[in-house]
Amino acid sequence: MEDVLDLYEKPIDPSHPVVCVDEGGKQHIGDVREPLPVRPGSPAKQDHKYEREGMANLFMALEPLADRRHVEVTEQKLAWILPGSCGTWLNGITHRSMAAGST
Repeated sequence: MEDVLDLYEKPIDPSHPVVCVDEGGKQHIGDVREPLPVRPGSPAKQDHKYEREGMANLFMALEPLADRRHVEVTEQKLAWILPGSCGTWLNGITHRSMAAGST
């Protein structure tokens, strides 16, 4: 872990960009019964039951030393293949590093 953290303290080097990539899923849920609103002296009340209304996946690519990030949301989880514009964003970083002399 310390090796990873040390990367963030190094000066920025365009030929060796530091890029972080992560993805996570979020479940969309809805109410089975309409929640009861707040009333004087009583908080709002919500049933513990819910219904699933699908999923969303968030893909994030971050270049922390250059203060750049890209986030993309998709409706379904695919194999670990970065979706369209997120993959394109990472390809741009690769091309910039190659132009800067990375081997």
